[in-house]
Amino acid sequence: MTEPESHARPKRPSPERGPDPAEAKKQLDAFVADVKSTVARLKSNRTLGANAVVVDPGGHTFPTIGAALASITDASQKKQYVVSIGPGTYNEVVTCKPWVFLAGSGRGQTIIAAPSQTDPAKKGTIRASSHSAIQDSTVQATRGPAGGFVVAVDCQNAVDFDIENCELMASDPTNTAPLNAIAIDDWMGTGSQINIAYTTVTASGGAVPLAINVYYAAYAHGTESKFIAQGGKNPGWGGAAADTSTFLVEDSYVEGAGYCLVRDNNPKTSITANHCQLKGPVGPGVVVNP
Repeated sequence: MTEPESHARPKRPSPERGPDPAEAKKQLDAFVADVKSTVARLKSNRTLGANAVVVDPGGHTFPTIGAALASITDASQKKQYVVSIGPGTYNEVVTCKPWVFLAGSGRGQTIIAAPSQTDPAKKGTIRASSHSAIQDSTVQATRGPAGGFVVAVDCQNAVDFDIENCELMASDPTNTAPLNAIAIDDWMGTGSQINIAYTTVTASGGAVPLAINVYYAAYAHGTESKFIAQGGKNPGWGGAAADTSTFLVEDSYVEGAGYCLVRDNNPKTSITANHCQLKGPVGPGVVVNP
């Protein structure tokens, strides 16, 4: 695996070891179950108006997701919140909070959109946090006038982050920008644990489109999802892993003209594809089980 120059990361020595995949999956599965239970219990059952955001518990309504999140100051494992997001387009960068779960009104109904950021430490339309989640939403990142890093969801140091029933899109029609639909621990982060389920992840255009990267001792589990890299100045990658990270993808579709799936040559890095439909070359060391 030769890193594209457009996706250059800070030079760091690879960690000595990544997560134990079995333990990471067990912990992540338990968190996902907790998210589903909390959202089912707390999500607002009222009919949400366009561009209305409701926080439960409390029932307070806000015009933006950021304002709703700012109002929450006491979230914890014992006091979890759900932010119910009505239909509409929210043009904002959303920084998640621990134990606060974002629940949209559905793909194509709740749309969160932002242009690219020139500072790689501030990239991402959605910026993940540990113990947080986003559901039932479309998240868009596009190349802004100043260029920069086009990232739909950025995960740095995010232990237990859940993405469910979403559409994530990063696009750059100029074919010049670094472009990732989901970026995990590629910029000074480490040890993130991310779940992606029933979600379409698309990277279109850019210098080298990359649907999902899993770096620096991170763990990611994709299930019943699509990871697609298309177009771009150079052939894209559906999924990549490096630096002792683990990417487990199951019952999913993965596409990339450069690589469908690719990992570095570190023996502690792992990509396993179970029962997947793969379109594009598969890099050395990737385990594919029919």
